[in-house]
Amino acid sequence: MRAEALFWFVKAAGRIEYARPTSRDDALTLGRRLACREASDASVDAAYRAGVCYDRGLGTAVDVTRAAEMYRRACAGLHYDAMCALGVLLLMKTRDDDAESHREATRWLREVADATGNDQAEVHMGIAYATGKGVEKDVERARAWYARAESAYDDAAMALREAGDRAWNERVHAARFEGDAPT
Repeated sequence: MRAEALFWFVKAAGRIEYARPTSRDDALTLGRRLACREASDASVDAAYRAGVCYDRGLGTAVDVTRAAEMYRRACAGLHYDAMCALGVLLLMKTRDDDAESHREATRWLREVADATGNDQAEVHMGIAYATGKGVEKDVERARAWYARAESAYDDAAMALREAGDRAWNERVHAARFEGDAPT
């Protein structure tokens, strides 16, 4: 069972190692070898996922320093979720007087917000301007970033509402022909 789990873990991590361990000792050896490899040897996504685990304490103790390191590795591979997560981590989980981390945070958040329109990055850019973390405090710019994020929420809400309206109309139309109109 463990050997099969390790096989799929390796495959999912983007590693092409199809050597199946034949014994418990072989499985443990392979597991130790995989656990000891640096995230830079694994896929960009694996580095991001490792960062999430350290950031949130999933399966390990919360370690902000290690989370930031893993997120940075994923950022090097242009992983936009990692960029946003790193920005949020540096902005919200570092000391208030850590200006260097806050500047780095706003750099990542701005990059992902401009590239993808990520509403979480936009909200946190608003927080940065409202609090003066990493940027010069500017209430008007904070409002502009919040408005950008709100616009993304409005677009998503409208799309969901339209999809719901279409589904409802299809249900009503189908029920008319069956004689069982929904209420």
